[in-house]
Amino acid sequence: MRSFYIFPFLLLWISTTALAFNPSTNTSFSVLQTNSSDCSLVINQPLSQQCQFINDNNCQSTGLINYYKLYYCRLSFLHNPSSPFLIQTLSILPLTICLILCFISVGITASEYLCPNLYTISQFLKLPDTLAGLTLLAFGNSSPDVFGTYHAIGSNSLNLAIAELIGASLFIMTVVVGTIAIIEPFNVPKNLFIRDCMMYIMVFALVVISLIIGELTSIICILLVSCYIIYVGIAIYSHSQKKTRINRLLREQRSRGQYSDENDGINNDNASVDEIYLDSIASLPTIDDLDLQQINDEVDNLQFELANGNSSTAGGAATATSVGGNFGLKMLINDLHQHSKIKGTIQLNSNRQLISSTENEVLPTAIPTLTPTPTNDHPILNLKTNDLLYLLLPQLNQWPEFSLYEKIYFIISLPIQFSLRLTTPIRDENIINTIMNDIHNLTYNNSNNNNNNNSDSTGTTTTPMGSSFDYLQDKKLLLVQTFPATLFLISSLFGKISSSKPMLIFLSLLIASALLITINIYYPKYYHHHQSSSSSSIFISRIKIINICMAISGFILSICWISLISDEIINILHIISIIYQLSEDILGLTIFALGNSIGDFISNYTIAMMGKPIMAFTACFGGPLLAICSSGLSGMIIRDGNDKKLEMKLTNTLIIICLSLFATLCFLMYIVPKHDWQINKKIGIILVSIWLITCSLCIINEIK
Repeated sequence: MRSFYIFPFLLLWISTTALAFNPSTNTSFSVLQTNSSDCSLVINQPLSQQCQFINDNNCQSTGLINYYKLYYCRLSFLHNPSSPFLIQTLSILPLTICLILCFISVGITASEYLCPNLYTISQFLKLPDTLAGLTLLAFGNSSPDVFGTYHAIGSNSLNLAIAELIGASLFIMTVVVGTIAIIEPFNVPKNLFIRDCMMYIMVFALVVISLIIGELTSIICILLVSCYIIYVGIAIYSHSQKKTRINRLLREQRSRGQYSDENDGINNDNASVDEIYLDSIASLPTIDDLDLQQINDEVDNLQFELANGNSSTAGGAATATSVGGNFGLKMLINDLHQHSKIKGTIQLNSNRQLISSTENEVLPTAIPTLTPTPTNDHPILNLKTNDLLYLLLPQLNQWPEFSLYEKIYFIISLPIQFSLRLTTPIRDENIINTIMNDIHNLTYNNSNNNNNNNSDSTGTTTTPMGSSFDYLQDKKLLLVQTFPATLFLISSLFGKISSSKPMLIFLSLLIASALLITINIYYPKYYHHHQSSSSSSIFISRIKIINICMAISGFILSICWISLISDEIINILHIISIIYQLSEDILGLTIFALGNSIGDFISNYTIAMMGKPIMAFTACFGGPLLAICSSGLSGMIIRDGNDKKLEMKLTNTLIIICLSLFATLCFLMYIVPKHDWQINKKIGIILVSIWLITCSLCIINEIK
């Protein structure tokens, strides 16, 4: 058994050393494609002529900033050979800062705007949480990889896209999984582990085939997309079967009347998952204690499903997407805190009702009356500068409570936070739950009032709602966002708005004005407890329409932002590849892959530190799998309507990365069953070592 621990190292060293030191294979400098192929030759020009060369060849970046002129013209004095080495090093600093800010920005956009809005849309469409978690929400958290891949393929940098996808997958399967195992060893459900590994290998095989033939063909693109559709279908089917079995076993358990107190001491690490899952079973009556010994195996598998996106609760649906960043992490932490007191025993009070997750409603013990203060018809006109600042940057309210790290992060992310808040509506789970609770209270209260009107002639005292959602502030924010959001959306769809495009300016102003008037008139102003049921119904219908419209608008605008930022990332990588004469493969493995995967590492590390390593582990499959399969969709879109070939080159670096990922998957599929389906610290150390060896070989190969 111990001899097998050296298998990954032997496979890596034997298979790749010859490649890494074999000069016969062409691994020459392959510059990323730009607008003009001549731009890559700037590195061969004398320093004094590089700026002129850029101008003569009209070298342009496709994004907001022309990085060619920034580096070779504006910063040319810094990389002068006569300058000290430290000064020359500073010449790349602006590009590095821009790249870091872009990675931060795309992470914030995906986790704090795109994913919450997608979750709201999935709730509106009444999608099963399994389907929503593996489609809409998974897409939201994987959007940096998805759009980064799309822009890389669109700019004829298919090698960069493939290297990033495989490199990110390797990083997650080695460093992230290895770190989780080192922190806390854990057992994995065997059936679901085998299912995901086999699907991973199948998708990986398609990528390898495309590398061997040197082209991402239409057939492979279709197969990649089909693989993910099949994966989603299998996951939904298996989850529904497990729900049915658990439901049946719970009914049988209750029918036998086994509610003895001696079962209170059942200690199962998965009990918190039982509790989360039981919260969604509305058809079962309440019980005091439950002997779950017969369904422990089912719960093991269910926990794997829950962390992969199959939770029935609102938080669970979000947990499905913890693969991609902060949104899933926040929702998972919320779930864990809710159930942190469950220590292996499920205790359900006799007075507790099991609520269906699809309703998201809880009957209040005391019915408050909704009585927001009547507002001005034009709230935006009453905004002062200070109020506007706090409206667009609500984090300023917590500034005194921020730690030093939080203050630094807030300052760094201030530009993107301000821009997103100014242009992108958001409807996250907390807002939706609060509004829906208000609507439920209003409906329930009106029903009581109608029943009491005939029997009680005395007036009732109006009590404040106490809702945490400020409808007036929400209306102000929507009105403020109208013009910037419209301008940004139209410029993203039809090109940069300037004086040379008067029709775009007129169209933007016309649409923004119409939206401004519509929101100001349509948004409910105020309501009282004594209003008629018809008035309450109007409020309910209007607020629901506003919610879904804002969620869809926020989704579209988030996509525009992520696409814009991803384009900037590709452009920066273009110029870095020229400056340092790096191949796109090594850039994809290192900067691109790490930049898009660091959020996964932080999220899963935090989850593992909270004592939930299996949830963190299962999150390591869905995201990379979707990202790789999305390359097929990107290829289909780019190839549509033309005969453009998506060619790629099988280089030594890609061979090393592919062999490493294949060795990792084979290693896990062999060693995990041998250890009774447990991933321990030794396995974790080996996984991290595989990544270090792979990077070392790739760097050696690049230097050669």
